[in-house]
Amino acid sequence: MSSGGALATEIEILDVGAFNAALAKCRQPSSGVPRTAWLILAHVDGDVNKVQLFGQNSGVLATVAGWKQRLVPDRILYSLLNISIVEQDAVVAKYVYVLLSWLVQLGDKPGGMNASLVTDEASRLPLRPPTAPLVNGLGVSNDLTLAISQVRETNGAINWVIAAFKDYAACKALSLIAKGFGRIDPMKEHLDESQVMYILLRVNATKDSCPTTKMLLIKWCVMIDLYDELLRLILIDLFRMGGDVKPLARGQRTQFPGAVEKAFAPYHATISCSGQEEFTEEHVAEKVKAKLGADIAISW
Repeated sequence: MSSGGALATEIEILDVGAFNAALAKCRQPSSGVPRTAWLILAHVDGDVNKVQLFGQNSGVLATVAGWKQRLVPDRILYSLLNISIVEQDAVVAKYVYVLLSWLVQLGDKPGGMNASLVTDEASRLPLRPPTAPLVNGLGVSNDLTLAISQVRETNGAINWVIAAFKDYAACKALSLIAKGFGRIDPMKEHLDESQVMYILLRVNATKDSCPTTKMLLIKWCVMIDLYDELLRLILIDLFRMGGDVKPLARGQRTQFPGAVEKAFAPYHATISCSGQEEFTEEHVAEKVKAKLGADIAISW
């Protein structure tokens, strides 16, 4: 096996039978149902010429979050992820090849990180009937759809809803995380710093002395470490999720008007928060003024 890089010209795969079996399972067609599969190779005892299977999961419960848990910061790792998604009523496998080599170096080769995306269109298969309704090609759970409609009721029992892809599994339906009525603070206990989350919030406002109601879409994304940054890059590139997410490298795309936003439409303004210190009533009010005009006042 040729490495194609500067670390070595030829690499020996130990227990090549186990590797081939894992690779075949990882690349197995999805049979019309979105799935996730992954495998990881690692160097053996620091030998740049030898690698072996370090981890793999091609089962029905495989997730990107599970892949993340297998990563370690003191090894050079080569990884393949097969994440199938829905595109135009078909299931398409997205193969993500990832080289992780930060915090370590072999010989005089510095550490670093690289992530690239290759789409295998040959794996495009007809989509099986979805278990959740589709909104612009995106699966949205029934309880989330109901909660969004309740938030839109002017005098409804709830005025906010939080949604996310559970376990980073964006090939699955966008799911309801929490819902409720009140101000900003009750929402904070439901926010997960390892997730990209979306909040639809109904607030009372006054503009030109006239009372009105405004719908706000708040995007929550916190940078934790390089692993989470890599996961967000994968989610952004594969599923075109919106949000002010820092890229791994200069030139990477960071914002997309994707199907996630359309699932919450219509709304009056979009606000991004990258931490608890930004998710405050004062910050939200300032963002609303910046988007909708300085003469608008939010009443909590």
